[in-house]
Amino acid sequence: MSSNPLVDAASGIILRGFELEKQNKLTESFVCYQEGIGILIKALKLLSTASGLFSYFPNISQFSLDNDLRNRLKLKINEYMDKAEHIKELIKKETAKGNYHEQMNIIEGSTGYGYQRIFNRFLNDGTAQEVWVDDPYIRSSFQVGFGAVLI
Repeated sequence: MSSNPLVDAASGIILRGFELEKQNKLTESFVCYQEGIGILIKALKLLSTASGLFSYFPNISQFSLDNDLRNRLKLKINEYMDKAEHIKELIKKETAKGNYHEQMNIIEGSTGYGYQRIFNRFLNDGTAQEVWVDDPYIRSSFQVGFGAVLI
């Protein structure tokens, strides 16, 4: 762990991206990488402005530490950007082939998983050709109102 809370937060999100990638949940992994990279860029900007203040005081060794951290952050940001681009290309290739699908398991009793939330990211880019819903809780016609959006 670093002494920078932004770097700590970003590393947690990026680690989550690694785990999701291992589970072949590529779109969720891609989102984690994007968020983690964004936070790392914010940390880099803060370090850049802070090191500008240290340049007025040449005897302070904090400046060299910040310089090392900035260089490491730049390398990691580039590494994660390359990784995110690779995942994005994988998603595009699988989508173009028609092979890409995701399965989402929702724990019984969970709330906040409406169809709009689940399918919105696929419907916005227009790549969804087919949606299968196996929902044991659908008992009335008004619960299938979201199906009209798919047509």
